[in-house]
Amino acid sequence: MRIWFQGLVPRVAATAPYYASMERHAKEIAAADTVVEFRGLPPSLYPEGSSPAVLTRYIAGELVEAANIAACAIEAEESGADAFAIVTLQEPGLQAARTLVNIPVVGYGLAASLMARCLGSRVGILAFNPTVLPLMKERLEHHVPGSVGPTRDLGVGYDDTLAAFGTSSLRERFDEGCRALIRDGADVIVAGQMILAELAWSMGAMRIDDVPVVDALGAVVLLSQDLHRLGQVSGVRPNQRGIHWAHPSPEARAMITTAVRR
Repeated sequence: MRIWFQGLVPRVAATAPYYASMERHAKEIAAADTVVEFRGLPPSLYPEGSSPAVLTRYIAGELVEAANIAACAIEAEESGADAFAIVTLQEPGLQAARTLVNIPVVGYGLAASLMARCLGSRVGILAFNPTVLPLMKERLEHHVPGSVGPTRDLGVGYDDTLAAFGTSSLRERFDEGCRALIRDGADVIVAGQMILAELAWSMGAMRIDDVPVVDALGAVVLLSQDLHRLGQVSGVRPNQRGIHWAHPSPEARAMITTAVRR
């Protein structure tokens, strides 16, 4: 099968180590017959000197992200992908994309929160963009109500996190952040950004003082594979009734598709 892995972070020189880490990681976790294709949003989406971390600080930024991701989901299905994965915890456009395509659409927040509840009872969130922490908690609570507990800012920036790939420069700070969450009652940790989750994996920081750190990329890949397999073997596919799940009529879909692809 083929999974279209869609993130917000553009594929440019500065993000090359991050994408290289994800590609190595996917080869380790995915089934032998699964191909994971990593895509980012176009660099032109972000003004010079800006980044996804800036856009995601504002709820209005989700309008831009959601439209772009919905367009990518349509492109993924048209290209023959078997599943579409939104690899940002906030999952902009998740529900809309599900109604525009007939392949499984998986979100990082959904996959990570479900895995977290299989590994512990009280989820702590560690992130490096403190403005977004309330939104991250809200989104995980939506998936696993009542189980999300403390949140914590790592105290580093987007560029610092990217630059840490291939080093252990943030390992001590990451461990300290996790331990602070554990002291506040967390017994399983979710990294608030895929960049941070992938950095944790690359540093081997998947368990801190007997508390697990969710393998975000692994959770997304495994859930994507399983949903595709369920559809093939058992015919189990998403609901298509009601405003949140029904697929638009051909006329409405044509209008929506034209709008999101502008």
